[in-house]
Amino acid sequence: MKILLLLLFPLTIFAQSNNIILRINKVTISNYTYIVNTSLVNNSERIITIYKANVKDIRYSILKFFAKDSVGNKYEFYPFETSVDLESIYLDCNNSIQLCPQEGFIKTYKLDIKKFTPYIKKGKYKLYIELNYSISNFRTELKNVLIDDLISNGYSFIYPALPQISQVCDL
Repeated sequence: MKILLLLLFPLTIFAQSNNIILRINKVTISNYTYIVNTSLVNNSERIITIYKANVKDIRYSILKFFAKDSVGNKYEFYPFETSVDLESIYLDCNNSIQLCPQEGFIKTYKLDIKKFTPYIKKGKYKLYIELNYSISNFRTELKNVLIDDLISNGYSFIYPALPQISQVCDL
């Protein structure tokens, strides 16, 4: 029994790591399309394997984009008509990336502002990205797979943006 506990302890510590940082770096606004540049950085002391979530993963609730207004109302980006229950994801070298300590990767997403529900009205908001790896049920032979849930910094924006002019907003 003691041996079993010793084997599970390192996995538990890794799963509770706070050393992975998810950020919204920049948002480019053109008409009603928001181009969101994000980064994920490994600030831990070990190599980790991370699933590279795509827009299709919104359907499985692995990836979420949401906005909050000044009152705290939440508006979720959902470009699909239905949702799908996820049994598992097979992780391999095509849909994951290994990050060494202090290494990161950048991913860009395009969001149609009209796909937020309830519909965003004129006003000020903060945009967030959330990765829910804990519900992913990864199947893999890869090591040190990140299974934490992550949420980004809040990125302020005003809706509507001027449709005639492209704005670039940096943090």
